[in-house]
Amino acid sequence: MCDFLTNHFRKLAAFWVLLIYMAINLGSHFAHAQNDSSIQKVRVLNYNPNQPSEQDYFFGLLDKAMSNTVIEYNSYELEHVAISYQQTRIMTFINSGQRLDVMHTMTSRQREHDLTAVKVPLLLGMLGHRVLLIKASRLNEFEQIGEAEALKKYIACQGIDWPDSDILEANGYLVARVTDEDAMIAMLEYERCDYYPRGISEIDNELTLYNHKYGALARVPHIILRYPAPVYFFVAKSNTLLAQRIEKGLQQMQQSGEFFDYISQHKATSSLFPLSQWNDKLFFDLHNPIIGE
Repeated sequence: MCDFLTNHFRKLAAFWVLLIYMAINLGSHFAHAQNDSSIQKVRVLNYNPNQPSEQDYFFGLLDKAMSNTVIEYNSYELEHVAISYQQTRIMTFINSGQRLDVMHTMTSRQREHDLTAVKVPLLLGMLGHRVLLIKASRLNEFEQIGEAEALKKYIACQGIDWPDSDILEANGYLVARVTDEDAMIAMLEYERCDYYPRGISEIDNELTLYNHKYGALARVPHIILRYPAPVYFFVAKSNTLLAQRIEKGLQQMQQSGEFFDYISQHKATSSLFPLSQWNDKLFFDLHNPIIGE
């Protein structure tokens, strides 16, 4: 009888130990799941190897905007997704909720119809100031250009689905629409196109990256094409919470002065400053017919 009771209590004790162990682990798992669910994961493009500093600028800006709103919107995590950079394809992924949540790009009326634009200009509107990248041996030829009509006789290389291509064509400029940037640089060398307009914040990186890859490159020192071209963050139409969070974070940065400090000090954009350095350039002003109101 004594042995029976001893065995019975041993089995009962083992049962309770097992029950307590399961409860502890279940509670830990539940707490971990709750903690994960409180983190807002935001999927963004992976770094573009051709534009590492520029991508770092926009990712850093998004990170700061999200960080400034943690108290109101909880923690977050930026998840980088590897997708080939083709703008129309990326926008399709975002609006469908597949693979991506946010991107930065120049605005257009169509893009603002398809997606939600967070209307805080990320480059202070300076992307619409375009310097001409050319084959170095043609620099003297381009230095003779003194009016827009003369430039319109030459062919610009631009992306196949870039708003810039539409803007140039609408203003009477000749455009060769090209699928990727590397091909544009090759076309400059082989004179399949004559110049490649780049944002004034982009030109230094382009020269460093591509000079002598196919041949020597140069920038035309005196001409700037100028048109309204704000760059915004875009999210899916259905993702209003993310749009509100990014907008609030960016506005807080503007109000505190953090935004100007960031753009004036980041390696991708510091060359824009002081802005007075652009005052003596020859500006060819273009109308932007595709911009949203």
